[in-house]
Amino acid sequence: MKFGAVPVADAEGSVAVHSIRQSGLVLKKGTLIGKVEIAALKAAGITEIVVARIEPGDVSEDEAAAEIAAAVAGEGVHVERAFTGRANLFAETAGVLVVDKDAIDRLNQVDESITFATLPAYKPVVAGEMIATVKIIPFAVAGKARDAALAVANAAPDGKAGLVVGVTDDLTKRFNAAIGYFWQATHQQIYRELTSLEEQGYIERVPSSSPSTEKRYALTSEGRDALTEWIMQPSEPGVLREDLLLKIRAGSLVPPEVLLTELHHRQALHAGRLAVYRELQERDFPDPQHLTYEQRLLYLPLLRGLMFETDNVAWCDTAIAFLQEGM
Repeated sequence: MKFGAVPVADAEGSVAVHSIRQSGLVLKKGTLIGKVEIAALKAAGITEIVVARIEPGDVSEDEAAAEIAAAVAGEGVHVERAFTGRANLFAETAGVLVVDKDAIDRLNQVDESITFATLPAYKPVVAGEMIATVKIIPFAVAGKARDAALAVANAAPDGKAGLVVGVTDDLTKRFNAAIGYFWQATHQQIYRELTSLEEQGYIERVPSSSPSTEKRYALTSEGRDALTEWIMQPSEPGVLREDLLLKIRAGSLVPPEVLLTELHHRQALHAGRLAVYRELQERDFPDPQHLTYEQRLLYLPLLRGLMFETDNVAWCDTAIAFLQEGM
């Protein structure tokens, strides 16, 4: 792919490298330039434009992103149409996110123009939640690089494609969903901490009656003492870190529709999580007023999740209405 400034008359078939706003013309970055765009550029008094030209053997950014996303997507994953070199992957159902970290690392090492990122492994997700994204950084990628990335995705266990990222209900049953609404950790973090706790003598392995190879642990007396001491220590409140708030704070740089679309998307995600928490409440705590003290200790974290997501949904609704009033 070649970049450079060319006369507008010679730009047909190339891609605009920068967005252009002049004399009523709005030409977005990444636009494929045809006869209509050339006429509009000339009418706006523009004589030269910086473009990217796709060479033989290159694959357009949207095509490459779509193909790679389709290859890595496994069970329970929906791939949206690629746009501006990005293909987002969403959970089709509620469940637990499973990823092949080694495959992701190999894919990201194929070429600097290809990137693939996911949410943490074993994170509980809801239907419609974005779980991963494939991004082609330039406007096109060499066909060989695209093919290499597809080869990584297709080199999954048993030769099955689409096992790099997926959502499963089976793991949901094994995963302790009781803490998913207030604490999250990756599979690697959990086993790293288990190893550390075992080395410190706080936990010990116990025999398992299950035919599976899973490891089971129990607290030692030293571990129970350490846990008791930790519970008795004062806790500091968490700090709010929300990228959406930063985007809104700098939102004057983009059209209002961009932020409104994001807010509608967030509202749907929070509403989905709230629905999951309500199902858990109905299933496990249908009558909170008659719970024992020990049962109330289990219910309170879920109640915090319910109140948190209720507030998130309400804030999104307020933000959408508030911005629309000012447009």
